[in-house]
Order: sequence, then structure tokens, then C-alpha cells
Amino acid sequence: MAKERERLESAAIRVDGELPIRENRYYKRVSERYRTAGFFLILLFVLFLGVMLVKYGEYITYDNFVYLMRDLDSIRDSSGASDIEYPSAEDGTFSSFKNGLAVHSEGVFTLYDSTGVSLTTKNESMASPAMAAGGEYLLLYDIGGRSYSLYNSLTRVMSRQCDGNIISASVSDGGAFAVTSESDESRYVTEVYGKALNRTMRIYMDKYVVASAVSGDGDAIAVASVSENMEGFGYELSFYKSGEDKALKTVEKAMSFPVTLRALNGGNFVLICDDAVRFYSADGDEVKTNSLEGLSPSCFDATRQGVIVVCRTEGIGGESRVYSYDYEGNIIFDKVIDMKLTGAAATCRAEDETAGYATDGASVVKLGEGELESVNSDEEILAITDTEKGLLICSKDKATRRFIPDN
Repeated sequence: MAKERERLESAAIRVDGELPIRENRYYKRVSERYRTAGFFLILLFVLFLGVMLVKYGEYITYDNFVYLMRDLDSIRDSSGASDIEYPSAEDGTFSSFKNGLAVHSEGVFTLYDSTGVSLTTKNESMASPAMAAGGEYLLLYDIGGRSYSLYNSLTRVMSRQCDGNIISASVSDGGAFAVTSESDESRYVTEVYGKALNRTMRIYMDKYVVASAVSGDGDAIAVASVSENMEGFGYELSFYKSGEDKALKTVEKAMSFPVTLRALNGGNFVLICDDAVRFYSADGDEVKTNSLEGLSPSCFDATRQGVIVVCRTEGIGGESRVYSYDYEGNIIFDKVIDMKLTGAAATCRAEDETAGYATDGASVVKLGEGELESVNSDEEILAITDTEKGLLICSKDKATRRFIPDN
């Protein structure tokens, strides 16, 4: 028995290498179909790349790829909202941005989200910093200086120098922006950059430019300058379509001195003058003019939703007259308030009954129908700025969130 088992274990096993391979016709047809589909998908992908390169090749750059990666935060939504603490900023410049706060103080710029978390901090040496906030980007610039920087809520995406001193700057909701500065070729030049952050046009002006503004969609630009004729000083307001150097229309008016220019919803622009608040369409047509009734603006603010203008009354006391308008120029608030107001904030919330906010440095009053609501501050109020998640009252080391909406 043992010998038989040993013989079987040592016996060679014959393997026939000529076994026929049987094909399954069904799976063969499926394989051929997938192979054909894959070929056409690759072909379509190549054609797609070709069309993109031909049509949008100017935008496909290394810089824009970096901007895309840096701007992925646009899909992030911070649902919380709280007070925001920051280092002492007694000389600070403040602006709301994406429900958070941007602060520049002592050469340092910091962005905070709505919960008070610091998102980015950069050294920005500027003597007279100012900010313009859009939907996706914030433009920081130095009035009277030459530097400016563009930020999203993650980091700085652009930092450049102008040839001359900066007068004004603005940014659209999509990222198109304009910077007006002094120029060697003419008195002033407004450089316009598109949503791809490439320069699309230059507007040269020989007259003294007060401000420039880009519409919310970035398709229209307006430039306000001072004009002079036999009647005295006035304004000249020129309207442009993005990418076209020739003005669509220029409006000129004497005896009305321009103070500032802002872009509103609906493609409208507002020109605040020393005697009136004037609303224009993107085509240069006058939408509405509201007289300040002999008063002059002492402070003002504008968002896409509307405008607020504070005027000092002629009385000896501390009264102020406050005007508030929606983006179409309709008056939504007009009252004399027994406060010596030093700052104002227009509302940024659509379909909100609030007409805006105003401060005298010690308290803030909410403007609207009925009895006015106010809150006091323990510290000096340096600025107020509105967000979708409530008003931020900025003091030297903290921004307190008040008047938080219910929804």
C-alpha cells in the first residue's frame, strides 16, 4: 500500500496545452461597443479642449489657475455668526466682506469670517487705506499712494503698483475692478480689469476725476469728474461699456459738485453731489434726482441695495437730517434726528424694511418706519458696516454684531 501511494504521488500529471479557447459572442459584442464608445469619448474630449483653447485661450493662464484654486472657498458657507475680536485698531479701516470683516491697521491687513476666525493676514503698508467689497473679491487700495491688492476670502490674489497716485477704486460682484490714478499721459487714467483679472481697457481723462465705479456684473463703467464753465464748477459723468474705450454717453451739469460715485443693483449708478443725490442707468440715462434741500452731505454710504446720506442741519444743536434711498432712487427714509451723526451704513439685505444705520460715535440707531431703535456702545465706535447676518459695530479691538435678522 505504501509503495502504491508513493508511486501515485511521484507520478507526473499530464497537462494538455492545446485546450481550445471558447469565445462568448455576447461579451465580445459588448466589449466592441465599449471600445467604440471609449474612442468617441476621447475624440469628443480632444475636440472640447480644442474649442476651449481657441475660444478662451487668453484666460487659460498659470495665474488664473492659481486664482481658481485659491477661490474654491466660494462653495464654502459659514453658517455661524458672532462678534469679531482683533488686535487694537484705533486707526483702523474696516469693511464687511462675505458676512465677515476686513481690518487694516498699522500696516497689517486681516480678513475674518462671520464667526471671527482669521482667514488671512498680510503686510500692507498704506498711508490712507480704503476698501471696496464685491461679491467674491475685496479691493484694498491706498488713496494718495500707488499700491493696491485684490483679495478673496482665502488670500491675496493680486498686488500691483500704479504709475501715479490712486484717486479711486471699485470692484464688481464677479471680480472685475477699476482703479483710477494720476497719469503722465493725461491728468488721470482709469484702468479696468475683467473677471479673468486681465486688463481690458484704459480710460484717460484730462479733467479732475473724483471717482470711478464698475457695475455689479462688470459690464459697465462710469467715471465722474469735475467740470468748469461760465456758470462755475459742476460735474461730468461718462459711461462706458466694458472693453470699449469710447464713451457711450457723457452727462454734464453745472453748479453741482460731485462728491462720490457708486454702483448699485439693476445696473444703476448713484452720484452723490453737494446739492443732490442723482441716479443714472448704465446707459447714462437719468433715473431720478433727489434734492438735499440746501443741505450738504457730511457722511454717506452705499451698497448694491441702496444709499444713505447724512446732512448736518443749519441749527446750532446736534441735529442731523438722514436720507435713505433704494437702488432705483426711491426715498425710503427722510427724517431729522436729534443726534450729531458721524457715520452711516446702508443696508445690504434685499427686501429688508431697514432703511440703514447711523452713529454718533457712542450709539447706533436703526432707521426705518415707526420708532427708531438704538443700541449704545461701551467703547468709541470707529465704524459701522452691514452684513447679511447683522450690523457690525467696530470699536478699537472688537466688532459687535447687532440687529441680527431673524432668518
